[in-house]
Amino acid sequence: MKTAISIPDEIFYKAEKFARKKRIKRSNLYAKAISEYVERYDESFGNSWERVLSEMTPQEIEEMEIENKFWEKLSLEALSYEDWSS
Repeated sequence: MKTAISIPDEIFYKAEKFARKKRIKRSNLYAKAISEYVERYDESFGNSWERVLSEMTPQEIEEMEIENKFWEKLSLEALSYEDWSS
């Protein structure tokens, strides 16, 4: 669908530069940006783990996974000292 919108010059020029850099059409950039914005702020999306993870950087996710592995190992080690015979 074609539409006309008004945006500040600064945003327009940043979008133009980004689209050229990524070699994508301006309309595809705007469609993707709007789609992601709606998904992020749509109330039906809620505060699920998907939303939390979608807002994390790859480095933050990796750090969380490392921390989870640490706690999992520590928990299993602690459980191994328990007497499970009774």
